[in-house]
Amino acid sequence: QELKSEEKQEVKTNQQDKKPQGVDWINLSKGKLNVKMQRRKKGISTPNLSMKFNNVYQSLFRNIPWLMGGNANVYVYQNREDFLDHEPVASDWSGAFFSPDNNRIVMYDEPSNVNKMLSQFQHELTHLFIENYFCPPGSNKPEPPIWLNEGIAVNMEDITNRASGGVWARDLIVINLLPSSKSPAKDLREPRPISNTTIRFLKFSDFVQKDSYDSAVAAGKVEDWYMQAYAMVRFLFKPYNGQYPEKRIQFEQFTKLLNSYQYKKDSKGRFVKDEDGRKIKMRTPVAQALKTAYGYNSIDEFEIKFWQWLYPYQAEQREKLRN
Repeated sequence: QELKSEEKQEVKTNQQDKKPQGVDWINLSKGKLNVKMQRRKKGISTPNLSMKFNNVYQSLFRNIPWLMGGNANVYVYQNREDFLDHEPVASDWSGAFFSPDNNRIVMYDEPSNVNKMLSQFQHELTHLFIENYFCPPGSNKPEPPIWLNEGIAVNMEDITNRASGGVWARDLIVINLLPSSKSPAKDLREPRPISNTTIRFLKFSDFVQKDSYDSAVAAGKVEDWYMQAYAMVRFLFKPYNGQYPEKRIQFEQFTKLLNSYQYKKDSKGRFVKDEDGRKIKMRTPVAQALKTAYGYNSIDEFEIKFWQWLYPYQAEQREKLRN
C-alpha cells in the first residue's frame, strides 16, 4: 500500500500577510493564478512552472468549475529549508499548505520530483476553492463536510498527471476493501483478492459524521479513512475514472445542496429557535442531498449501491491485471 497520510493532509494558517516577508520574489504570472517564485540563489528551478500550475487549474476547471471562484496567490520557495524557515505554521512533514483567509497557497520547488509537487499543488488548490465555496472569509458559515472536502481533494490530486488516475485509482482496485460489520452490504461477496492488503470501511452513515476523521486519527487509521473518502467521492462523481466525470451533473447538484441552508426542526416538525427566539439554520443533511441529487432514499441505500458498483469493478480490473 503506497498511501502516505502526510501527503494527504494540509495545514491552514490564519496569517493575514498575503505576501511572505523577507523573501525576494519573482512574478511568474498573473490572472486566476498569481504565481511568485523565490529568486533562486543556487541550483535550477522547475522549467515553465507557471504554465504547469495553469495546466493544473485547467484540470480542475474541467472537473469542478462550479466550485472555482476567485483568484489564488501562489508562493513557491526555492527549497524546503527556506519554506520551513519563513513559514512558522508549516509542519516538518508538510510539502504545501493553503490559507483561505487570503487565498494563498505556499509550497517549495522540487525540480527532481515535479509530478509529486504538481499533485500537492492540485490537492491544495482544490481545498482552497472548496473552502471559499462553502465558507468564504467573513461569512461565518461552517466548514464543508470533511469527508467531502478531503475526498474531492484526493480525487483531484490523483488525476493531476494522468486522467485515468494514479496511486489512489490503483489502490481502489488492488486493496481488499470490505464493508463494516454493521453495513447493510455486509453480506455481499467480495471479488477474488489480488493482494494481501485489506481495509475495512466504516458504515457510511458513521463516516459522514464530522468526528469520523478525529476518531480515525485516534485509532491510527488515517490512511484507511482517506481511502474511504476517496472511494465514496469517486463513486458519486467519477466511478470509472474516465477523462470526464460521468456523474458531474448529479455531483454538482449534491455539493450545491450541501452548501444550502434550511431552518432546523425538531422531531415534531416545529422550528427550533435559539435563546433569542431566532430560527436556527442548518446545512442540508447529507441524506436529503443524496436523495434529491441521486435518488437514494437513505445513506444506507447509497452504501449498498456503492458496494454493488465496487465489487464488479474490482473483479473486472483485477482480471485485466492478472492477464
